[in-house]
Amino acid sequence: MRFFWPKGGWKRAFHYVHYRLRRLPDSSQKISRGIWAGLFATFTPFYGLHFLTAAIIARLLKGNILAALLATFFGNPLTYFPIGAISIKTGNFILGNQTENLEKVLISVKNGIAESKKLGLHLPIFLKISPDITENNLNLIIEIANKNNISGLIISNTTVDRYKDLHPDNLHEEGGLSGKPLFTKSTTLLALANKIIKHKKYNLYLIAAGGVLDAKSAYAKILCGAHLVQLYSSMTFVGPLIADNILKGLQQLMNRDKISSINDVRGIVDNPEAAMKIANDGIIDNFQT
Repeated sequence: MRFFWPKGGWKRAFHYVHYRLRRLPDSSQKISRGIWAGLFATFTPFYGLHFLTAAIIARLLKGNILAALLATFFGNPLTYFPIGAISIKTGNFILGNQTENLEKVLISVKNGIAESKKLGLHLPIFLKISPDITENNLNLIIEIANKNNISGLIISNTTVDRYKDLHPDNLHEEGGLSGKPLFTKSTTLLALANKIIKHKKYNLYLIAAGGVLDAKSAYAKILCGAHLVQLYSSMTFVGPLIADNILKGLQQLMNRDKISSINDVRGIVDNPEAAMKIANDGIIDNFQT
């Protein structure tokens, strides 16, 4: 109980802090900067380090460090919950709540699909996601997709990352990057999504996209959890015949690994490196040891 109710009560504690602030031997400007630093520190997530955070900020602002330390008492067991709520709301206001926006978009799409059903059309909804999202955002997207009865996810769209092995002239170009440089990142996200969906026992299909150039890269996508594989950049460079080449190549890989159905190996690995090793060397060689 003492954790929530200090000795002498909160009123006495506030009076003490107020008394100490008024007796600080410094200019009003420095004390004000110190108080600002202390209050700012209480809104940071560095719980247990607010004294240190406040002191560092006060020092950088040439404020009164003692005032900063005293001001951190604004953060206490009674105020941390509203502080946390205010911080989250402020962050959503500045950055935008992407999950709320996504849900609104999906609801609009579902309304359109409902109208199409009146015409006898039954259209599935697949959500194509960025490979640059965090694991936490991926979890939220999967939850929203399942809640709204989305058919599945397409993993992934283009990336805004730039890789060091790109041609120097292309490193600073704007826009999304697709093709071979996207393979590892998109397949890593695919494997993670498959793991989450399996754990939650959701009925979501996964369509893999990003860096599928041949049968082995398509096979790797399936090994990481893909139900279907999508092509784009490779069709631009090779042409439409690449689809037939990939299908023939997949059949050869299945014969090599003695697989009767591609579903037997879907999602058996959780990273692109292991998937490509199997695609290159075979399942028997990789799973006998």
